[in-house]
Amino acid sequence: MINTYNDSLHPPPVPPRYGGQSLVRNQTGAHTRLLSAAFVVQAAVTVVLFIYLFQRIDTVPQTEGKVDSLSVPGQHSGSGTLAQMKVQQPSGGSRSKTLCWNWDHSTLKNVDYFPVRRMLHIRLSGYYYVYSQVTFSKRHPRIPLVQSVMRRRGAEDAAGEDLLFKAFCSLGSGEICTSYHGGVVHLEEGQRLYVNVTDLSLVNFDVTTTTFGLFLLQHTP
Repeated sequence: MINTYNDSLHPPPVPPRYGGQSLVRNQTGAHTRLLSAAFVVQAAVTVVLFIYLFQRIDTVPQTEGKVDSLSVPGQHSGSGTLAQMKVQQPSGGSRSKTLCWNWDHSTLKNVDYFPVRRMLHIRLSGYYYVYSQVTFSKRHPRIPLVQSVMRRRGAEDAAGEDLLFKAFCSLGSGEICTSYHGGVVHLEEGQRLYVNVTDLSLVNFDVTTTTFGLFLLQHTP
């Protein structure tokens, strides 16, 4: 009888799996191609973004220059036209209600000041920001403390005067009060501005508390 349970016989060899190795190689190649494609796309995006940012950086200064040229008047349009006046206490005996300004210590550019009439004279027509601040150190027993910015349209035409701004303030005994106002107005060449108050003897003439000025925003023909 043949012994079928002989342990000396070896099992047949397992045939090689060529298909599995090919699959691994295919997967590795696919991953490599995918990574290469991703790298190329990322590099392309980086280059495009760099070019875009470079163009933006080159364009912004040009745009800002155009905006500045539109918003700020040029040399021929009255750039820097302004007046910043320092108050001056008038000589005794004056009955005028118009504030006097120290011509020597004030700042004037393309604006004239007539010390006799105490008026600013406009050289260039345009839109101006006009401001006035007056501090009172005394009160009046019967009438309120008020300051008014006036405009005279002609050199000698008192009938051509009109009120631009008016501001009030009140104070008690031993106190001081400050009134301020400002705004944008259109002024024409030859017009004059000045500041009237209730009474000059009630004003505090400290140069830091009582001021008057203007500056050109936009020149008009």
